[in-house]
Amino acid sequence: MSLPVMFLFIITGILCISIAILAFYAVEAFSCLCKPKCACSNNPPTSIRDLPQATALLRTSKLSSRARPNRRLVLAFSISNAFTTTDPAFHKAFLSISKSLLRTSDDSWPILVEQTRAILKEPVTSTIENGISLVSLVQSVCFRFVLFKFFPSTQGITISSRTVTLITRAINELWISSKCSCAPGHSHMGSKKKLLRNTLASIFPDSPTPCPDEENPLNILLPAYETLWRIVLRCFLQVAFAYPPSNKFISTTVRYRAAFKSFLANPSSEQFTIRTKDEYCSAKDIVYESLRLWPPTRRIYRQEHENGAVLAVDVEFLQRTESIWGDEAGEFRPERWVIMNGEARTSDCKEAWMPFGKGSFQCPAIKMAPMMIGILVGGLIEEFGNGEWLLGDVADGLGDKQLENGRESFAEIILTKVGKEGKKK
Repeated sequence: MSLPVMFLFIITGILCISIAILAFYAVEAFSCLCKPKCACSNNPPTSIRDLPQATALLRTSKLSSRARPNRRLVLAFSISNAFTTTDPAFHKAFLSISKSLLRTSDDSWPILVEQTRAILKEPVTSTIENGISLVSLVQSVCFRFVLFKFFPSTQGITISSRTVTLITRAINELWISSKCSCAPGHSHMGSKKKLLRNTLASIFPDSPTPCPDEENPLNILLPAYETLWRIVLRCFLQVAFAYPPSNKFISTTVRYRAAFKSFLANPSSEQFTIRTKDEYCSAKDIVYESLRLWPPTRRIYRQEHENGAVLAVDVEFLQRTESIWGDEAGEFRPERWVIMNGEARTSDCKEAWMPFGKGSFQCPAIKMAPMMIGILVGGLIEEFGNGEWLLGDVADGLGDKQLENGRESFAEIILTKVGKEGKKK
């Protein structure tokens, strides 16, 4: 090959590569222009970490100020409930229905315990080689519990583990995607919504098609399920797997487990609060401490005016700050609820404890939900915290490190069945 031809060949190659690179960047630029503009930095929330300011804001909130930040949930789930409405009459009617569903007679608590035990025997789709995905397990159990408690019409319907997994996974993905246009999976929200809607239709066959937002079963199902699964997961992890049998703190965790065992044996509001000499803490103390460290709602958002400032009451901060809770604020110490009444900071602690909100829009489940959490955690301990299961490869327990409260935390943890000699099967 002559030099001029070789030179021409090289120049042509360089030009082709340059054109390809320019085309690539042109496509990327066009894609960026076509994407919905990310709203993350347009109006970032102003964090409220001052307790008097936080409680004042929540006590004077209006329906509209709560509905504006929750529009993302309307877009993601097509819901219309107390969190999204601006209509006082609708809000009042929805609360009335919610309170009616939450009402639980003394005779109903033992039924809920037995149903939880039955649910825990149900297979989980993610079961793999003597192991179970911990998050999938807890999500499945909480979802079935919510169906049993709040949707009695579904009790005659056979619901496969695959169906439950599809629904809980879709809810989680849509929740994450709804937070911003730049969130992972945001562009696929339409297909996820369709999948969720079609799968729910197999559980609620009598729902109209298309289903109006006001009749969407997610209006009740979503807040109930979301309130439960994340706190049940962390409370169970803390009580069942925080320390290995050789640890000096094991006697404490044994007492915690005993409190749940006593509660399951006699599931009543009285037993939930009983502090025996042997157990010291009640099941309620343990649940309250879990809700303090890992509130299902980490921040409560308000927006008074359209396009106005978004305020975020930092619940997680207020429930962990040492200025209110003392030097051991970041530690799991249910005993604090036993001795709190004799301390000067008791009123501030009670004011700062707001996992169910505060003021005019406090969640109506504040009395019943802790007992439901207690039943679910107790059932999980009974079935999986009895020494026959290991937390993946963490034979020494979780130690004294604080559990993370992120939505995606613990997604990789597998519960592994062990034999009589403590070895994996």
